[in-house]
Amino acid sequence: MWMVWCGMTQAWAAAGTPTKGPAPAWVTSIALDNNAPVPQDQIRSGVYYLLTDRQTRVAGNDRQRFNRIAIKAVNETGLEQAASVDIDFDPSYERLTLHTLAVHRQGQVLSQLASASIRTLQRERELEAQVLDGQLSVSIALKDVRVGDVVEYAYTLQGSRPVMQGHHAGAFDLQWRSPVHTLHARLLWPADRPLQIKSPDGAVPAVERTLGGLRELTWSAQAVPGLRVNEQTPAWYDPYPFVQWTSFRDWGEVSRWAVPLYRVPALPAGEPAQEVERIRQAFPDQGDQLVAALRFVQQNIRYLSVAIGEGSYTPTPPAVVMQRRFGDCKDKTLLTLTMLKALGIDARAALVNTEIREGVKDRVPSAAAFNHVLVRAQVGAQTYWLDPTSDPQTGTLQSISQPYFGFALVVDPETRDLEPMPQGVATQTVRKIRTEFDATQGIGQTATLTITTELSGRSAERQRSDLARSNLEELQRNYLNFYDSYYPGIALAAPISVSDNTRTNVLTVVERYRIGKFWTGGTKPDDLEASVGVPDLSSMLREPAERVRNAPLAITHPSVVDSTLVVRLPEDWTVAPERHDIRHPAFHFTDHLTTTPRVLTRVSRYVSLSDHVRAEDMADYARQLEAARNALWLDLTHHPKAKAAKADDDGPLTSFGWPVAAYLVALAWVCWWLAHKLYRYDPPGPAAAAEDAKPWGFWLVLFGLSLCFDWVKERQTVWASVGPVLRDLWFHVVLHRPPESTVIHLVTFGVMALMLTLSVVQLLLYFGRRTSLPRVTYGMFGFLVLLSLTVSSLSDEPMFSGAEGDQNIRELVAAMLWSLYLYRSKRVKATFVRRYRAGTDRITPAAPSTPKEAQA
Repeated sequence: MWMVWCGMTQAWAAAGTPTKGPAPAWVTSIALDNNAPVPQDQIRSGVYYLLTDRQTRVAGNDRQRFNRIAIKAVNETGLEQAASVDIDFDPSYERLTLHTLAVHRQGQVLSQLASASIRTLQRERELEAQVLDGQLSVSIALKDVRVGDVVEYAYTLQGSRPVMQGHHAGAFDLQWRSPVHTLHARLLWPADRPLQIKSPDGAVPAVERTLGGLRELTWSAQAVPGLRVNEQTPAWYDPYPFVQWTSFRDWGEVSRWAVPLYRVPALPAGEPAQEVERIRQAFPDQGDQLVAALRFVQQNIRYLSVAIGEGSYTPTPPAVVMQRRFGDCKDKTLLTLTMLKALGIDARAALVNTEIREGVKDRVPSAAAFNHVLVRAQVGAQTYWLDPTSDPQTGTLQSISQPYFGFALVVDPETRDLEPMPQGVATQTVRKIRTEFDATQGIGQTATLTITTELSGRSAERQRSDLARSNLEELQRNYLNFYDSYYPGIALAAPISVSDNTRTNVLTVVERYRIGKFWTGGTKPDDLEASVGVPDLSSMLREPAERVRNAPLAITHPSVVDSTLVVRLPEDWTVAPERHDIRHPAFHFTDHLTTTPRVLTRVSRYVSLSDHVRAEDMADYARQLEAARNALWLDLTHHPKAKAAKADDDGPLTSFGWPVAAYLVALAWVCWWLAHKLYRYDPPGPAAAAEDAKPWGFWLVLFGLSLCFDWVKERQTVWASVGPVLRDLWFHVVLHRPPESTVIHLVTFGVMALMLTLSVVQLLLYFGRRTSLPRVTYGMFGFLVLLSLTVSSLSDEPMFSGAEGDQNIRELVAAMLWSLYLYRSKRVKATFVRRYRAGTDRITPAAPSTPKEAQA
């Protein structure tokens, strides 16, 4: 095979030798301004394009493409690029003619067309990707090019692919990465042939006229600035304006063009027929038959693309593919379709674009809009998308992954338009990570880290492929280096282990490490600190490389990561529970930390919601990412002096210290005094009740239920605050440590105790139908507003942002609405009529307006 290939390339190289001659007569000459001012602030790579001229003429099945470039070497950096000319073409159907090769210097034109070194090379730029395209590259090295010179070259490529059957399509770029002084594009098209033109909004408009039976369309622009776009943009994003043109009327015509190419032949005898019969006997279910046929092609036909001439679009017959045991996407797809047809499974070829993906919908209908082909199969009422070029997939039809490229063109005579590819579980990247730190050996001792990663679907297939291309030793070394950036000096505790469930397509990787420096020095003398988190998930939430962008940022999508972090500690440790709910248009992150005395458990989930982040959303995206990263990590601080003092102290009263006792006694007295005053508060009832007003009602009952709920919530909050108060008072007050966190805990505990007291009094007044309830409620609402504003002004984290901020706003709005209801409602005036001293219903009568009413 290789000898045949070498002979073919030599023949193409001989046939692909460029000729020299004048430009075609149909070409329009464009003036070249060698003295155009150079926009120094936009120059890239030391060159300035003075002229880019692209002209195309279509006549029947023939097409000619004229190209003329003039490039100025602005500085020494640009000399190499200006003095080297490379022209790529396909010798199987194109012929190259060189027209101009000259150096412009100080008003003189120095032609090098006759003397320049011209070489024709077979480079095969995609050889590493197992693609042989047969293209040749004409490489020209000019002599004596100096800074300030203008290099001009022009050439024509003539020919079109026979497989296109007279159809033509193309595009003209209207902006480059580098600035261009004069940009010109021209299309000559038969006036009697259909033509579709598409260009983006705001692009240079076309100037059209008729020339002897030809439509002439021209696009011209001056001083076109260069456009630099950020890295890591989505594949579909193309900010560079360009005009597209095609002879295809619609996508249905493209599909009908491709139908003969993918017409399924008879099943070849020999191994394919034997394999189909084996599959039919072994798997009665059509879904299992589909997976078995797909796996046969994936395992037995290696990928190698010979995209030369007609091979760029025409698949090789299955019999030939089986004989040589290699093929590209077209070949493997047609072989798969042939086997599926023999099994009675309905399947079609589907054209996709793996680079621009969803962006194909913005292209004009053309066969050139696609670079890959898949299998679209129907089993029952369900549609499946399968890629025979993928690495061998294991599992059932429901467990294997399916490709997603946005839109596909199904090759079928009935096709009329692009078909959207579904995005669901089958296309997701799913990982479940359990990260377990075991520090039970003691404070300051070595800890162990066990990471169990369960991969399913696409994630399992990618990991399986990585293992097939490398080995466990190399994988372990990469993982160890990754974790060393978080825990320097980390070492292996046991070799990595991999278990693979090929039936469910689930692959499990278990890693075990020792962390000798798990405990490190703290900010205070003798303190020890440990940081625990999920490095794997943190790496997904890393800071974007470029935050200031003019283009969207691409992110992995669809992706789901479920994480469970378990930390086992050597002694009782009090950590407040945490909850986080971070939402952004690009992702959703949730996190919940639960604690027991010696075990901390953090459950987190990351779900991507989009494949990109808009440039204008980057600042908010970076903030939300940082919030999610911070939520994943927890710093543990050990105070040995505090622990020693606690161990030596046997006094029952000093276990928490006198300061906290005095504070609690004072707080209890304040709460009792406030409750006593509010309960005995005895304002008069309403001046008069409406005649049709009745006590109670739906909204008053609902108000009572909300009071009960608030009481339970406040009680739980106060109870949860007791532990941190006692602990921090012992560490910080009795042992004379800085009291900042103690003050915070004490104030928080005091506020919660007051709120609990007010809730109890409010409940007593509600069930006692006391006249004071509405006024006490107004006072509580005012206290809540004042407290919220005070905390928000003093806190580093705004009280009205994020998930907790939303909750605070809801509580304030609810309190305001209930207060307004109590003030306006007639039922309230008819219900809360009892006074403390009287103990009976009492409504102050209204003053009589007439003597008779007074006597009555």
